[in-house]
Amino acid sequence: MQTVKIEPFHIIGISIRTTNENGQASKEIAELWSKLMSENIQEKIPNKVDQEIYSLYTDYESDYTKPYTAILGCKVENLNTIPNGMVGKSVDGGTYLKITAKGDLMQGMIVNQWSEIFKMELDRTYDADFEILGKKAQNPSAAEVDFYVGINQEPMGKLIVKTDPRVNQVFANYPDFVRDKMQQLREWVIETAEDTEGISLLEETLKWGEPSFVTKNGSTLRMDWKEKTPHQYAMYFQCTSRLVDTFRLVFDQKFQYEGKRAIIFQCNQQIPEVEVKECIKASLIYHKVKDQLTLGI
Repeated sequence: MQTVKIEPFHIIGISIRTTNENGQASKEIAELWSKLMSENIQEKIPNKVDQEIYSLYTDYESDYTKPYTAILGCKVENLNTIPNGMVGKSVDGGTYLKITAKGDLMQGMIVNQWSEIFKMELDRTYDADFEILGKKAQNPSAAEVDFYVGINQEPMGKLIVKTDPRVNQVFANYPDFVRDKMQQLREWVIETAEDTEGISLLEETLKWGEPSFVTKNGSTLRMDWKEKTPHQYAMYFQCTSRLVDTFRLVFDQKFQYEGKRAIIFQCNQQIPEVEVKECIKASLIYHKVKDQLTLGI
């Protein structure tokens, strides 16, 4: 669970007006999903940004106990063309609580997760909440779904992750055999930032087309897989910093290095989480520790 900043976006899809009272929403949203699939709605949506399906809840009459609008559809570049029978919606973005859940979609995983969210003491905006079903949700019996709940303020002490939408697209475009490995590195960066005192904002962006991570007192950390070296992927550091030289000093042969700029991982390699997170932490707080012999490791 983490606090994230969501940029404004548009969605086109099919919708219903429903309510959670007496289990009505569970039944009606299931029927909406059936329509989405049986009528191939996803392929009829113009100007899609990607193939991810958004389940959006908006236009709340009050809170989750009162009627609201549910929309199933895709993020689009604009709302210039909305097919007959569909609706378009602009979401303002803002501060969201992101929760990732795993389970069986056919056993009510989404409904169950929202039931847990309803129990949380959150200062919700009730402007727009949503979940995203992407490539990790393609196996219904073992799906991974991201839930986003709009909140009015940032919880004290919580890390805010501000993500450029293009970063998610880069991860989605990685080949299947390396995507999970890249995503694991990404998650380790976020976990390390959450666990490191003094980091309140982590920015995920692109530099030279590569996923990059920026903090107020850090040195930019990048990661990527390249087609020309398909059996490996890497974390990249500022070559003018002391980072890689220090990693060599502390961890010796634990890693494979590329000059002063990278740690290289083989796709068939089990990489050491503790040591990798130490390298990540040193990068995220580099300008606080750069005068220490081993950068606080």
